[in-house]
Amino acid sequence: TVVGICGVEGVGKKTLARHVSEEISPQFQYHCFLRDFSNNRIRRQDIKLNLLEIVASEAFKQSSFHGSSDDGAIREMIGNGKVLLLVDGVDDSRDLKGIMKDARRFGPGSKIIAITQERSLLLECEVKHIYEVECPRYEEALSLFSEFAFKQRKPLPGFEALSFWAVRLASRLPLALKLLGSFLHDRDKDEWESKLRKIEASHDEYASEVSRYIGVDDYAPR
Repeated sequence: TVVGICGVEGVGKKTLARHVSEEISPQFQYHCFLRDFSNNRIRRQDIKLNLLEIVASEAFKQSSFHGSSDDGAIREMIGNGKVLLLVDGVDDSRDLKGIMKDARRFGPGSKIIAITQERSLLLECEVKHIYEVECPRYEEALSLFSEFAFKQRKPLPGFEALSFWAVRLASRLPLALKLLGSFLHDRDKDEWESKLRKIEASHDEYASEVSRYIGVDDYAPR
């Protein structure tokens, strides 16, 4: 079975997939999470060579394999076992089709969870089970932002209008809300207005600009 999770960047696809994985992984004998797949050229090349070996190498780290050195036996066990495979960052239908083809060698009941920004990619690969992660409603977005900006679920008195502005700039995307909230935490109103004006003036794609403007050095939970 293949399940697709799709949605725009920063909307929480990976968070959802991790939560689902934690909930259902006890139902599987082996599990493997291939992270940042589209940006890992070596991993993409490896997938084309032998998906089973990659999953086996991950499973080898699990406690049931400690002390074993027979790779062939491990691969045979994986091939007969129930496997949960998460693939994050799929952006090419050829890659997903290859993974789906190779995964047929997994045991009965195995499941692939593919994480992508493109719903059309999942449809092209004839994935029947698709869940699209949507942005939270405005009230939910404001509450999430406030948790990081004020350490409570609503804006502090006097910061309401600035908070509405920040939520708009973040396009209600959870990742951008968390980044911007943490960035503005413990700053005064003048700093808020200055930072938000710079973000708004920088680019039309506000949510992406939030991450770019804050940067690695500036972003730190306060």
